[in-house]
Amino acid sequence: RIRISITCEVSMNIERRLERVTLKGEILTPIHIGDGTDLEPLDYVIDESLYRINLGSFLSSLNPAVQQKFKSFTQKGMLGRVQLVQIRRFIKENFSSHSPYLWKAEVSPTVKQLYIEKFEEPENQLLISPFIRSADRPIIPGSSLKGVIRTALLNHWSKEIERPKVPGKYKEVEAEMLKALDPPRRDGDRYKFNIDKEIMRALRIEDIMLPDDGTQFGKVSNFGIKEGVLHETNIQMIREVSISTLSHGGSCPVEVAISIDHRYIKHNGSLLGRRDLDIDTVLSSCDSFYRRVLQDERKRFFYGR
Repeated sequence: RIRISITCEVSMNIERRLERVTLKGEILTPIHIGDGTDLEPLDYVIDESLYRINLGSFLSSLNPAVQQKFKSFTQKGMLGRVQLVQIRRFIKENFSSHSPYLWKAEVSPTVKQLYIEKFEEPENQLLISPFIRSADRPIIPGSSLKGVIRTALLNHWSKEIERPKVPGKYKEVEAEMLKALDPPRRDGDRYKFNIDKEIMRALRIEDIMLPDDGTQFGKVSNFGIKEGVLHETNIQMIREVSISTLSHGGSCPVEVAISIDHRYIKHNGSLLGRRDLDIDTVLSSCDSFYRRVLQDERKRFFYGR
């Protein structure tokens, strides 16, 4: 979760009718938004920090004699268990602070220890999932934040609907909340979600660029319930997460830029007189919805209820 402080800067471009607010806050609990990849020890080295390497660039930086040693591991074609461990060891032993790397991130003591203990075990892939990045910097995509805001707004608008016109159909119920549900034109036709009446298209959220030290690789614990008791499973998951106030004891300040294009709403006849959207509604909806979510999660996971 991201806690947003009261401090904000609001501007309205009268000519373009663009309402923009910059919110200043901090990340309360760890966030992981992956880039869809998993890295193995041929892609990274853990020393004091985790260094993401490009194997080709790393090998090119070594002198020819050392490069020849690496080639000897792969001359037999298919890599076996022994060769895999040799390559892992070779990369780690020849990596230094002067070696080329793409980016680096902090690692938790637990992950460091796991890396040491399992490094010589080829059956353990030591897979890690990095944060999504832009220009090698971790980012929280605006599209992800827009989805979060959308959920809160739908919860806010759902209070206006006592009985959905199309119960049990998620998309149609969502369209009704947005006042974007077209009625059937003829007998036998269905209600339809009219995307042209989608008010959220006027909402724009900029990406949040996290600082270089704003993330950490940590071990994610999975729990299952057996006979009413929580037990940790053996599933090994290592994720790069944002530094957060409640979990890491540090602060990760962020700025969130939100814009509403009122000109788009004005010139899109399908939106006129339908669902209203403004900054105050966005903020109050998020505060109301996610405050309850956070309180519920704290009771469930930290107080054993």
